[in-house]
Amino acid sequence: MEADRFSLAAQIRDLCLLHLNPRPRSIAIFGSFAGGVLHETSDIDLLLIGDSIPRKPFQRAQWFLPVRLAFQKEAATQFSAFPSILSPVFLSEEGWREAVGLRLSLSQQAWILWDDGTLSSTLSESAGWIASGLWRREDVVSGGWFWIPKGAGK
Repeated sequence: MEADRFSLAAQIRDLCLLHLNPRPRSIAIFGSFAGGVLHETSDIDLLLIGDSIPRKPFQRAQWFLPVRLAFQKEAATQFSAFPSILSPVFLSEEGWREAVGLRLSLSQQAWILWDDGTLSSTLSESAGWIASGLWRREDVVSGGWFWIPKGAGK
């Protein structure tokens, strides 16, 4: 099952690199798929970072549509045991740098599929913030969590 998850992740990477023009600077999988905690309603959370990604929602949807269609076809035939829905998050490089909560979470659990260094360097920085105690994760009863900066909260 684990090898199949890696194969599926590689397939997603290949589809993105084949169909997305211009290419994003970074692509990663996060969420339940990356964590190996799949459930009945799981999707595959996909982060795409780049200043060349279309800004307007309709244009962005058109840009990503070939990946979505190719993936649904591949998932139905080769990877039927896994989620067939991609849930992309599109961020500019500045948007990624400012998305501190997302960066902290992904530094704990993400699969980098493609990167020019933009993603890996900021994830390393974010992991360092956690390791040094600048940020800590607070779990909540409902199963979620949030990030608390040093000196705030308890």
